[in-house]
Amino acid sequence: MNKKRVILTSLLAVMLMLIVISIASSQTFVLTKETTSLNTCPGSTLLVKTNVASADSGSFTVSQSGSASQFTITVPTGFILSSGETKTLFSYVTPPSTTQKGVYNLQINVNSQGVSKTADYSIIVEDCRSASLQIETQKQICPGELATFKATLTNSGRYTEEYNMIVQGPAKEWSTLSDSFVRLDAGQSKEIFVYVQPSQDKIGTYDFTLTASSASRAYTSSKANVNVLACYDYILTSEKALHSLCESGKLTVPLTLENKGTVSNTYKLSLSAPNFVTLEKNSVNLAPSQSANINLILSPSFGISGDFPVKITITSDYGKVSKALPLTARVEKCYNTQVEIAQETATLCSSFKSEQEVIIKNTGKYDNTFTLSLVGEDFASLNKASLTLAPNEEKSVTLILAPKQETISKTYNIQVISTDSVSKASASDTIKVSVVSEEQCFLPVITLSQNSVEVPKDSAAAISFTLENKGKENAPYIIELNGNALSFVQVNPSSLTLEPGKSETIFLHISPGIAVSEGNYNIGITARVKDSQITASNNLEIKVLPQAQVPIIIPGQETQEQTPWERIKAFFMRIFGISASEQTQETQEQQEVEETQEQIQEEEPETIQEQTQPTETITQEQEPVPEQTQETPIGEQKDILDYIKDFFSKIKARLTTAAVEEQVQEETITDEQETQEEVQEQPTETITQEQEPVPEQIQETQPEETTEVQPETTPLLTGLSVKQFVKDYAYHLVAALILIILIIIIATGYWKKIVDFFVEEESPVKNTKNNKK
Repeated sequence: MNKKRVILTSLLAVMLMLIVISIASSQTFVLTKETTSLNTCPGSTLLVKTNVASADSGSFTVSQSGSASQFTITVPTGFILSSGETKTLFSYVTPPSTTQKGVYNLQINVNSQGVSKTADYSIIVEDCRSASLQIETQKQICPGELATFKATLTNSGRYTEEYNMIVQGPAKEWSTLSDSFVRLDAGQSKEIFVYVQPSQDKIGTYDFTLTASSASRAYTSSKANVNVLACYDYILTSEKALHSLCESGKLTVPLTLENKGTVSNTYKLSLSAPNFVTLEKNSVNLAPSQSANINLILSPSFGISGDFPVKITITSDYGKVSKALPLTARVEKCYNTQVEIAQETATLCSSFKSEQEVIIKNTGKYDNTFTLSLVGEDFASLNKASLTLAPNEEKSVTLILAPKQETISKTYNIQVISTDSVSKASASDTIKVSVVSEEQCFLPVITLSQNSVEVPKDSAAAISFTLENKGKENAPYIIELNGNALSFVQVNPSSLTLEPGKSETIFLHISPGIAVSEGNYNIGITARVKDSQITASNNLEIKVLPQAQVPIIIPGQETQEQTPWERIKAFFMRIFGISASEQTQETQEQQEVEETQEQIQEEEPETIQEQTQPTETITQEQEPVPEQTQETPIGEQKDILDYIKDFFSKIKARLTTAAVEEQVQEETITDEQETQEEVQEQPTETITQEQEPVPEQIQETQPEETTEVQPETTPLLTGLSVKQFVKDYAYHLVAALILIILIIIIATGYWKKIVDFFVEEESPVKNTKNNKK
């Protein structure tokens, strides 16, 4: 039952909806356009009317669309109409002033109970604020003239406009307007004048633009140009900008003036220059394309020189065109001289004469004669009074300086003047002459290397001293001696000449003989300028000592310079403590060593200490050397093998002596131990006396020659340490020996013989191989 009710209710609802839709669809309305003119202007409002006629009662809504809808307002936007009633819609179209002209679309949309209808409009926006401007396009004038351009401004729009007038372009600065503000009604026109007056220095074509614009953006412009002709143009020229001439000369410089204008004109000239520059004319009349020469005259006097600016200014009567021509006038010193003294200063002794070279040069451009003169002291003079010189020629004259003996010592200024005979131009140079006294000219100074010396009688010594010339001139000196030591003192050289500031070393030879008494002596040294009383002196104290003991010199024993081999041999002899005196006594000392050994074996223990004393004496002296190590006689040349053989012989002898000494020490220690008990029982004083060696026994044991001959060299290695030294440094000694042999071979040149030997041996081998090939 319930299902039947639901179905029935649904059917009734559907039927009701169909009835409503049919009723709504049966309601109609009509849109009609009332406005026919759709033209408008920017900034103006256009009213567009649309009528809505409804056949049935209902509500309506209104909307708009299209490109014109942005500046359109439609009212009302909603309303209700009864059946058969009509409603008018008002659309206000107001395009802004910035709207561009053209066609814009407008749609008015009306909607009522699901039914929509549209009214379409085409809105035409016109240029209602237009204007036009017409102007004369070109005019020709002369510089400085006024050109008048007529322009016509027309308001072609629909509204009254107020226009601002301006000129733009290159000719703007010379242009003026008759009206800068113009008010025009729609369709009205007005004439406006532009006045253009270029400056007188402007030639060529210049344009400008006249513009009219209003606040409502009405805008128009027109362009024109003015051709400025060269009506008053001219040119002033010179062949060159720099003009040179000599002083006291005259130069005419031609200037060319040409009228390049289109009218005849008069030109006035003015000058800005030194007073020695003038113009031949100050005014010139020229027809178009005519030219004329105007002379510029330069006439400097003597003494004028240098570069001078010259400016010619020209102004035309018509057009008042001014131009300037800059020039330079160079005036040279064609009559000039130059003086140069070779030295700026000179030092001269009174009563002496000096000559100075003076160079006179003609720096002018012409041959000329120059007069020479002096300003200064009367002791100065010139050897010539005048010179004739060609251009750039120079000659020398002599300035003679001869101060007298009474001339005061000071510095004098001597000026040499050269004067040109034509222009009277002059030049000069100055020398400063210092006159000094005669004593200052030859001032000697003696300086001793030492103020005192001690010399034994029967000997000699040399003492040096320095003689210096601190004067201003070359000085001849005589060396003189005085004092109580004249008998044994000599000086050499005894005379010499020194330049200023120079010095010389001189020696005193002091040799007191046997007859000279011991004591203090004095020798005076005096340096005197020849033929004068100018001197310098110094004293040397000499103390003569007693005669010294010196070896007797025998003829034939002159010391000869050692050869390189002898110097090498002496070096190793010093190392091992071997002196020359030992070589002459090698055999005798060897025998003494053997006898000492026999005595040590035979003597009793009590006297061992006394008997070993000679051995110690031998040890302190130089070690014996075998006979074969004696020096080769003077004049003979040893071979390198002989030197090496001698070297090893000396080492062998040294080792032998060391062994003997060691044996003696061992035996002495043994004997002392055996006798120690007996010695302890004796008083201490007795032991001390027995242990001390007796001087007499020592003197008897030593050979007589030992007391007289002193060892020449103190050994660096003692006999006791040689054996241990050789044992510890055997490899080092071998290496050192090899190095020494190599040095000897290179130093003596034996390496050349070795090379020659192998070269000679190798040559036959090569020849044999070549023969086989």
